[in-house]
Amino acid sequence: EYLFHPTGVDVSSVKWNMIDYVEDNGLPFPIYTNDQGIQWYFEPDYLWEDKITNAFSDNEIGDDTTKVRMRIKEQGGTIVLLHWPPLPEKSPAKEVIKECNLNQNFYSKGILVGSIYDCKSHFN
Repeated sequence: EYLFHPTGVDVSSVKWNMIDYVEDNGLPFPIYTNDQGIQWYFEPDYLWEDKITNAFSDNEIGDDTTKVRMRIKEQGGTIVLLHWPPLPEKSPAKEVIKECNLNQNFYSKGILVGSIYDCKSHFN
């Protein structure tokens, strides 16, 4: 299933399509994401310094997203949101994306797997 995806979605392909979309369209940094693989691609040393990326919670119900939402308001940027596994109804990620506008959805086998959001700074 992980290699050939005969019945499930191809998450890896969607992640690469989203990364390519950000690069091909010159979408602005910082990048905000709920996926460490996506974060690592854009900033391999993010564990030590998150200069151009920020992570936020997705399945950790009740996590505080204030820091990321404040950075979005201050700096704008792009959200690369992975919906896999499917996000719970009360996902903290849903609070983060409220700050931005949907740019593009990404599907695999007709199932929503990822989304990209444009975020404008509230101070510009």
